[in-house]
Amino acid sequence: MGNEKYKEGRFDEAIALYTEAIGMDSSVACYYSNRSAALIGLGKLVDAILDCRIAIRIDPSYHRAHYRLGSLYLRFGEAEKALCHYKCSGEKAAREDIAKVQEVKAQLVTCSEARKLKDWIKLLKESQFAYSLGADSSLQVYAMQAEALLNLNRHEEAYSGFQNAPVVDVNISAQLFGTTVTTNFLTVQAQVYLASG
Repeated sequence: MGNEKYKEGRFDEAIALYTEAIGMDSSVACYYSNRSAALIGLGKLVDAILDCRIAIRIDPSYHRAHYRLGSLYLRFGEAEKALCHYKCSGEKAAREDIAKVQEVKAQLVTCSEARKLKDWIKLLKESQFAYSLGADSSLQVYAMQAEALLNLNRHEEAYSGFQNAPVVDVNISAQLFGTTVTTNFLTVQAQVYLASG
């Protein structure tokens, strides 16, 4: 029944049904993987990551969950993790998926180099490109873009950009993306809010 609701685009109802199924038997990996798909449909990407991780813990060879988790990590700019899960996804990950991960990874390196050089115009341009390549939920990309805008005295744009950033619990963010990414994101966020008054 959850799958039917999912196909109809009724993600809230699908999530409720998958959650009910998990309550009856929490050892079935596909319940978590399917719920993660519905969570993605609602834009709840962090929750989707957590469900995929549970599905993989239950069944380490679950290709669909690995593929989905790889795609989610890519959106968060976690190229190494994305690549690892794509490689574990069997035939699910195509060459294009791997190529996209490599592109995002290279783009994030370019962004970091621009940041080190304090080339704010280049950092802004390159971080926007990383976003367009698929790292559209990356805390790192949002932070770099906002930092560039702040240093270019475009405070309102930095503030409005942060309004679109994913809302992630600090502890979960540190667990999923590391303390460096999380700390940098929170530091830049504080600077944006200070500059905006």
